[in-house]
Amino acid sequence: METVAEPYLVREGLILRTPRGRAATGAAWKHLGMSPPPGHQGELGLA
Repeated sequence: METVAEPYLVREGLILRTPRGRAATGAAWKHLGMSPPPGHQGELGLA
């Protein structure tokens, strides 16, 4: 996953690399037709 899918998802702006791991962006939640969980911090991906 890390060598193929992850770089693509980062380039497309769907996930971010954070000190705590990977976080879905607002664009990812929208693409999935879902709402972000409570405490989602927009494009920062930090709760």
